[in-house]
Amino acid sequence: MGCIMTHKRTTVILGAGAFGRALYTKICQASPTVPHIWRRPHAHGEPESDIPYGYDLYEALHNADTLIYALPAQVFRSFWAPLKTHLPPHIPLLITAKGLEQDTGFFFDDIMNDLALPNPLSILSGPHLAKELQNNGPTLGVISGSPEATTLFQQRLTSPTFLLSTHTNMRAAMLANAFKNVLALLGGVIRGEGGCQNTLNSFLGLGFQEMRLFAHHEDVADQDLLHPALLGDFMLTTQSLDSRNTKMGMAIGRGDRHNTSFLSEGMTTLTGLLVRAQKTSVRLPVCQALHTRIDGTSQNAEETRPLGSQLGALAKILDETSFNVQEKHL
Repeated sequence: MGCIMTHKRTTVILGAGAFGRALYTKICQASPTVPHIWRRPHAHGEPESDIPYGYDLYEALHNADTLIYALPAQVFRSFWAPLKTHLPPHIPLLITAKGLEQDTGFFFDDIMNDLALPNPLSILSGPHLAKELQNNGPTLGVISGSPEATTLFQQRLTSPTFLLSTHTNMRAAMLANAFKNVLALLGGVIRGEGGCQNTLNSFLGLGFQEMRLFAHHEDVADQDLLHPALLGDFMLTTQSLDSRNTKMGMAIGRGDRHNTSFLSEGMTTLTGLLVRAQKTSVRLPVCQALHTRIDGTSQNAEETRPLGSQLGALAKILDETSFNVQEKHL
C-alpha cells in the first residue's frame, strides 16, 4: 500500500520490516506527530499491512526532521553512500540495526565518519521483540548518543509501555548490541550439539567475559555494559528460541547446514568482530572457536571437535588473556 507524503516534517522510519512497523506504532502512541515509513520497493520480508508506506526515498528524506534506520546492519554503508548529497547534515539519525560491518569491522559511527556524514547519531538498545512491542508489553530501552539527539528520540518514542532512558556512551551500546547476537549464535551451537544447561551457560559466561575484554580495548567501562536495557537484551537474545541467531546456531550444532539460509546478523557480526580484533591485536578465543566451528573447513582435529568439548581449553586461554590485560594496566 503506497501513500503520498505531506511536506510537514516528521520522523521518517527507513525500513518496513517487523521492527520498523513496531516503531511506527510506538511513535503514534507516544507523540501527536504522525511518522512516515519508507519501504524498499519489492522488499522481501516486509509484508503488506494497514500502515501507509512511501516508496520515494528522496521525498522521505526531504520530509524528515528525524530519521530512524530500521534496515540490516550490513547494508548501512551501501544505503547511505549514494545519499550523501541528499541528507541534510543536521537531521538526527537513530539506528536500530545491530552489528559490525563484516569486511571492515567498522561500527556505525566509523562508517558515518568514513562517508563524511556529520549527522547526530544515536543507537536504540533493549529487549525488544517486535511482536511484543506491537502488543504493548511493557519494556525498557536505552537510546545512546549525543544528548540533543537522544533526548529528541526519547520524546518521540517513549510511552507508558515503552520506557526509554538516555545514555551518552554510544560505543558501549553498539558493542553490546553486536556481541549479544554472537552469544545467541554461540548458545545455539551448544544447544544443537546437545549441550546441557551447565555447558550452555558456562559458554555464555565466557562470551560475556570476552566482550568485557574487547570493550576494554574500545575504552568502554564495565558499568556502561551493565545498563538494565542492555542486560535485558542479552538475556532475551541468548535464552529465546525464537532468535534467528539461536536457530542458526542450533542448525549448525546439529550438522544441518541445509537450514541455515535465513538471515542471521550474528554470522556477519562474528566475522566483523574478528576483523576488528585482528586490527587491534585483541585475542577473542571463544569467538575464534565459534567461527572455526561454523566454517567447518579446518583440518585441525582439535579445532573441529564439538564446541562443548572445548570449554576447559577456552576457559584457560581466556583466563590467561584476562591476566595479561590486567598486568599491562597495573
